[in-house]
Amino acid sequence: MKILEDIVTLLPRALSAICFFFSIVGCSESPTKTWEQAQQGLYAADLSSNGYSLIASIHHGGSLWRLSDGERIYNWNISKGSYTNLVDVALSTDGKFAVTADDRRLVLWSTKTGKSVGFWNTPSDILSIALSENGLFIFIGMKNFQAIYIDVQRGGILATVSHEDSIRAVAISTDGTIGLTGSDDKTAKLWRLNDGHLLQSWGHDNLVNYVNLSSNGQWAITSGQHSAGNVWNTQSNERVMTIGGRSASLSAVSFSADESRILVGNTAREITLWDIESKTRLAKWTAPKRSMWKPAGARILAVEFRQTQSDQTDLNQTGQSQRNNRILATSSNGSSFEFTYIQK
Repeated sequence: MKILEDIVTLLPRALSAICFFFSIVGCSESPTKTWEQAQQGLYAADLSSNGYSLIASIHHGGSLWRLSDGERIYNWNISKGSYTNLVDVALSTDGKFAVTADDRRLVLWSTKTGKSVGFWNTPSDILSIALSENGLFIFIGMKNFQAIYIDVQRGGILATVSHEDSIRAVAISTDGTIGLTGSDDKTAKLWRLNDGHLLQSWGHDNLVNYVNLSSNGQWAITSGQHSAGNVWNTQSNERVMTIGGRSASLSAVSFSADESRILVGNTAREITLWDIESKTRLAKWTAPKRSMWKPAGARILAVEFRQTQSDQTDLNQTGQSQRNNRILATSSNGSSFEFTYIQK
């Protein structure tokens, strides 16, 4: 009986100590909000910092959601009257435009009106797409070993860049001047897009299936299949840090507005927050499964820092820096989540 009493007495203290420890390193915690968007799951997704979610559903084509009230505001399909099997989607960094793509066609949409503002056919199967600010430029990775750079206003291809195998991943800087490609030839390449000039090339041990760029192109992230992610300084060509490992591949990345932090999603439903200067992990969350009885085989398709008016109000009232303390994530299981991170 005495032993039982001691356990009852000490248990709350032990739990408090555990919680305190995990609050320092950033433990996994439940989402503060959840939006169910597709019952059968998603092929692709993207998020904007002002709270829009663009998804490619397995059975119902593309749709744009406003997360502030959880409303699906537009259904976007390339063929009228039928659902399109989309291979990729992308939002512009300002959230004003969106692009959706099936195997050989892509459409640019206005997120304000919901109407299409551009349509293109491609010479090969589309594997990845990226969209610059204001929807001015589209970068498309294709199966024919090429990526094409489209000027939306003029309607033409400004540049074509090449690898020695299929281009599985592309990214573009906010102003549309710098592009990044990842290929099955196990390389990632950085390009000056106005003339297709190669700026950097990085070799990997496996095919490169994920790439991303910071807004101004200073930082590049490349990740090979079943490999850690690499963060590169594009000016010095230096690898400044690695993220993750072989157990789960990178599948989504977003940079904070000041480009000092990186939000990362992987193929094991994990979302992590990293500081570039200190090369340390600040926080970690795990997206819930759709059902505890079903396999956990879902991956994070999109992540984003969310800046809201309430965040700014909290900052003014407390006098403490809590910018971007809300993050968004979309999982391939068909749900989007909001998590809260309080900067210590």
